[in-house]
Amino acid sequence: MSADMYKRMARLAAPFTGRLLSAAFLGVATVACGVGLMSTSSYLLARAALHPSIADLQVAIVGVRAFGIARGLLRYLERLISHDATFRILAHLRSWSYRRLEPLAPARLLEHHTGDVLARIVRDIESLETLFLRGLAPAIVTLGTGAMVTALFGSLQLSLGSAFAALFFGAALLLPWLARRWEGPLARRLAQVRGELFATLLDGIQGNAELLSLGQETQHARTVERLSRTVGRIQRRQAWVEGTTEALANLSAQLSSMLLLAIAIPAVRAGGLDGVFLGLILAANLAAYEAIHSLPQAAQQIETGMAAAERVFELLDAEPAVHEPLAPSIPPSQGSLHIEGLTFRYTTAEPPALLDLWLELPPGGRCAIVGPSGAGKTTLLRLLLRFWDYEEGSIQLDGRELRSYRGQDLRAAFAMIPQDPYFFHATLRDNLHLAHPTADDATLVSALEAAQLGSWLRSLPQGLDTWLGEQGHKVSAGERQRIAIARAYLRPSCMLLLDEPIAHLDPLTAQQVILALEPLMAARTTLLVTHRLLGLEDFLEILVLSGGRVLERGAHVELLAEQGWYARMWRLQREVSLWDHGLDDLPPSGSQTPSGLGAA
Repeated sequence: MSADMYKRMARLAAPFTGRLLSAAFLGVATVACGVGLMSTSSYLLARAALHPSIADLQVAIVGVRAFGIARGLLRYLERLISHDATFRILAHLRSWSYRRLEPLAPARLLEHHTGDVLARIVRDIESLETLFLRGLAPAIVTLGTGAMVTALFGSLQLSLGSAFAALFFGAALLLPWLARRWEGPLARRLAQVRGELFATLLDGIQGNAELLSLGQETQHARTVERLSRTVGRIQRRQAWVEGTTEALANLSAQLSSMLLLAIAIPAVRAGGLDGVFLGLILAANLAAYEAIHSLPQAAQQIETGMAAAERVFELLDAEPAVHEPLAPSIPPSQGSLHIEGLTFRYTTAEPPALLDLWLELPPGGRCAIVGPSGAGKTTLLRLLLRFWDYEEGSIQLDGRELRSYRGQDLRAAFAMIPQDPYFFHATLRDNLHLAHPTADDATLVSALEAAQLGSWLRSLPQGLDTWLGEQGHKVSAGERQRIAIARAYLRPSCMLLLDEPIAHLDPLTAQQVILALEPLMAARTTLLVTHRLLGLEDFLEILVLSGGRVLERGAHVELLAEQGWYARMWRLQREVSLWDHGLDDLPPSGSQTPSGLGAA
């Protein structure tokens, strides 16, 4: 593990240094009271066996009581402050990680499995709790305890202090080193396999219907079982490491006791040491080694925590695909769009997703982008929203380069209606408030009415308080699309982006969605991405993309007259649409459908 990783973790914990040091000081004081309690008790028993005056025992008696009471109080305070500091650090790490994660979406996050991302920002960050709570404090406690007991033994006899210090600090260095050497590869492997298991479980939950329908549930269960067995196997090895280091810690304590007795007994015989201190020496030695017992486990916790931190930083250290401008332009408000020579590749190894694209769209204008799947239509919308940055060509909004706007200001200028709108597991009101957080209920109802959902809203027993379910699964596809339209009505913006807004909808539902969209398009500059070529008569310009290139461009009538790809697909879709409506007598192929997006 690199020193830089430790420095980064130290910087993240820096705001909580006071709490961590307080917890460490209380830990040292707690162990010191434990050593004092054992030492004083042993001394008291040995001294009392000689039947001295009770007055000679008063100090020891008071010491036993004081150490016993103080030890419990200090342990409580140490746990309270250390857990408080740890939970504050974890809260800080979660908010920090989300702030770092947000600029990476969606471009950089597509490089990782969703389940793996979730495992890193949830499970791995939770693993850091053990790093601060059980990893760092024991080292400070051990150092303080060793120094105090060395001073105590040295005051009795110099050779006792030297022997204890050599064995104690030798064990304090050796045992954690062995634990880390054995634990390091296991911790990194465990973090990796846990991430794979998390991703596999998430896949199984999200794709449960597909697994069942394709008869692959048994195979998926076997994969989960295999990964679970691997996790169990690694954890058993970790338990073996923990047990071995614990046994070595006990062995070192016994060896230290034997060595101290070998030094102390001759000293007692020679008259250089009072015999009543023999019990004190043994008790203090064993109590001090209680601090060492936690060191190997602390080393394991550090390895586990640092392996988790490495995975977290590996994700969050990715360079964002989009960088904010140093001197941002004022937010756009007109909605004029100018694209000149735009070329874009997702990676240098891939062919261009867009190649030499030109487009001029005045405020309030409408443009449709059509073409086969993979032509680059959705890529253009992603670039407009600055989910990716382009390197060749120019995109200007309101006469200013797109890169000159802050991402937040730029996206505020767009109302987006995607093909598959996302809904949070919350109420209808909460999902609408995403577009306008301060809108009152009357405004929300008005937006739903405009989106052709007034009667549907009135049929809901709980109205705006209706829960939509996870990803909105409690509402139909048509209702989901119209709720997305209601969001667009609520969002104060100058441009409207439509990404296949009526895909997967039946003709009747599609017609209702079209009626809801028409007032929106009339008030804003509109860019439509669609496979459906019907109802594009009112669009200022239509671009036909193929392989990222503009294959055809012009108004609806002009493209029909060219008798190219657009004309062929328009006639084919028109015939299919009329067949769906049960019309046997087809009008001439050159006639037009009623105005409106996708009219059928």
